Formats: sequence, C-alpha cells, structure tokens
Amino acid sequence: TFINPGKFEWQDVAAPKLTADTDAIVKPIAVARCDLDLYIAAGVVPYPGPFAFGHEAVAEVVDAGPKANVKPGDRVATLQTNSNQFIESYYATATLGATFVPLNYRAKQPEIEYMVTAADVKVLFIGSRYVDVIKQLQPKFTSVTHYVSMEARYPDMLYIEDLIDKGSSEDIEDAEVDESDVSILMYTSGTTSLPKGVMLTYGDFTNYVVGTVEMADGTERGTSLLCAPLYHIAGTANIMTAIWAGRKIVIL
Repeated sequence: TFINPGKFEWQDVAAPKLTADTDAIVKPIAVARCDLDLYIAAGVVPYPGPFAFGHEAVAEVVDAGPKANVKPGDRVATLQTNSNQFIESYYATATLGATFVPLNYRAKQPEIEYMVTAADVKVLFIGSRYVDVIKQLQPKFTSVTHYVSMEARYPDMLYIEDLIDKGSSEDIEDAEVDESDVSILMYTSGTTSLPKGVMLTYGDFTNYVVGTVEMADGTERGTSLLCAPLYHIAGTANIMTAIWAGRKIVIL
C-alpha cells in the first residue's frame, strides 16, 4: 500500500471471494513496471485523488465463476491448421458437452469476424499465424472470454500446453448430452455469400462412426492419413473413424 512518497507497507486483507457468475480470481505471476508507477512512488500524481492504477501482468486463474467456465452448449472455436492440438481441442470440447466450431483458416477477415460473432464463441483457440488477425478483430468479439494460443505464449492469452500441464484427468467427467445436442457447428466456405453454419449433432456422428467402422479390438488396423482440413467434414470424419477403429493418424 502506498503511504507517502517513497514509503510503502504491506497490509493484510481479507481473502478474495467471487461475487458474480463472471468473476475470476487471478494470481499475478509476472508484473511489468510502468511510468505511472514511478510517478506515484515519487509522490507525483498527474490527477487528484481518489484514483486507481494497474499493472500489465501475467496471471493464472485461481478460481472462476460458473460463467467463466465452459459448460454444455457453449461454443468453442479453433482457428488453426491440422495439428494434434486441433484434435485435442475438439475432444476436450466434446467431453464438456460444448459445441465445437472449427474455423476455416482460408477465410477472409470479414468472414472470420462473422463466424465467431454469429456462433457466439466463448473460447477461441488460435494458431500463431492467425494471432495478428484475431488481435485486429478482438474488439468486435464481445462473446469471447478466453483466447488460447496453440503454439507459443503471448502475454494476453492462455497457452494450451500450460492448461494441459495444470489439468487433471481425474477431475473430469463426461458431460451428459442428448443425441440432438449440437456437437460441431461447421461453416460452409461462403462461396456465394457469408458462411452458413451447419449444425451437426452428437447423434449424427455416433450413427456415422458406429455404422462405418468396427470398434478397436487391439488388433492392427493400419494407418490413416489426414490430408483434408479439419474445418471440413472430410477431415472431421477421418479422425473420428480412425480413433474409433484404433488406427494410427498421420497428420499433414
């Protein structure tokens, strides 16, 4: 606590508590000093009190209200080329009973804006080559509460590998879903107009996969080459049938 120019002291305060569904408690990990901090420490304040100031900081989420977490029916999008993290993000979303939105990485900026806003995306996974585009669109994404980078750390985003390291499979239970609940909201390419969302249900994929391939039984089932993009139904069907059948997947 700032007492007077050049003097600070520690004061005990009550433990923070969540007061709203959208609240979150964060713990600072690293803090950057700014010019305003130096002015305040020297007793030079550019405006009369009372006032507040903040730091640029890296922090981890310690606790979060219900609306800060992914729930069944929430939309989770990924903008990235084919990768193991892309596949992981889909199955993590499905485990939570949420709806996955694979975004076309060839889409133009207005199309990306439309898909994210129309889908009411809550969590957005991003590959490094698309970070600059998303930063430009970020002020328009009022529904997105968490941005997760998939290849490198950025100061204003979560990092997928950190989330995996901190997570525990023992604490996760499969959400209860109905066959009619939407598993993937897949957008068309928008050839003649804006992309159109196609609602594919959990029942759609269950019937397709179970009716197409036999379940893995421990025998050698070969290798599946994933060459179609995962934002396309051909790529999605490839990974689902390969995993169910127990095939190795080679990702292009």
